[in-house]
Order: sequence, then C-alpha cells, then structure tokens
Amino acid sequence: MKRSFLTLPLVIALTTSAAISQSLPPDDHQNVASLQSAADQGNSDAQLKLGIMYFNGQEVPQNEAKAAEWFQKSADQGDENAQKALKALFR
Repeated sequence: MKRSFLTLPLVIALTTSAAISQSLPPDDHQNVASLQSAADQGNSDAQLKLGIMYFNGQEVPQNEAKAAEWFQKSADQGDENAQKALKALFR
C-alpha cells in the first residue's frame, strides 16, 4: 500500500499538469472555490485537480476519501488520468 502512495503523485504529476493547465482558466489554479464550482458542474479536469489537491493536502486539508471521490467522478467521465490515479490509489 505504501508503494501506491509514493507512485500516485508521480503518475498524476507526469500525466495531468499540462492538460489541466490548458483546460482551466488561470484564476482557477489558485482559487479553490472556482475549481470546486467547475468540478460540481461536471468539469472532469477540475474534478481530477481537486482529487490531486485532496490527496496531497494542497490548499485543502488532506483527505484520501475525498480524493478518491473526485478521481472517481472524473474517471466516470472517461478521464484516463483519473482512472490511473484510482488504480494507483487502491493497489
């Protein structure tokens, strides 16, 4: 299980940062409320980003359960990076 926690941030960082940077307005990178709103409206990139933030405890309290929920929502929309994150999280 510990191995998954070490590999998850690396997998996510390598596969998602460019896609997220291009798909969300610049203000959303710093504004958790805007990101939350986009995620609540079904933006799969925002859902994935929130999952990453909750997993790492960046700008929000660390919460693996919430991270998994956001990864799942994004994965349900077909986001391959979210699917990879879920696989790594539950190894």
